[in-house]
Amino acid sequence: MTRRNTRDASTDTAPSATDEPGTDGASKTEQPKNRPVFSVGPIMTDPSNSCSAAVWLREVKLEDGREFTAHSVSCEATYRDKDDNWQKAGSFRSNQLPTLIYCLQRCFDWVQSQRDPKQKAG
Repeated sequence: MTRRNTRDASTDTAPSATDEPGTDGASKTEQPKNRPVFSVGPIMTDPSNSCSAAVWLREVKLEDGREFTAHSVSCEATYRDKDDNWQKAGSFRSNQLPTLIYCLQRCFDWVQSQRDPKQKAG
């Protein structure tokens, strides 16, 4: 038996882990603290599931005085519970893996573009 979709279309978008859309190419000085510098998704994988990923910056200072920026990537799955509320999941369904790979690849591409000297020059 198939379940009939009676949801309002305005609730068909999964909540974002960052509460803001991604910021392709934004510099780290423009970002408020505790916000990702780049995000992908949430991308719906079916009417009740989605996944997303985000890149975060962390300034690292070594004991010898050298400083550098480290990039971390987080990913998240969300699903609708029995009361139709969005919840975070601790794992991904197998059908979500291609979308998760897409999100992670976009994050990797963004990180690599930040390291590319030709991107910074022009």
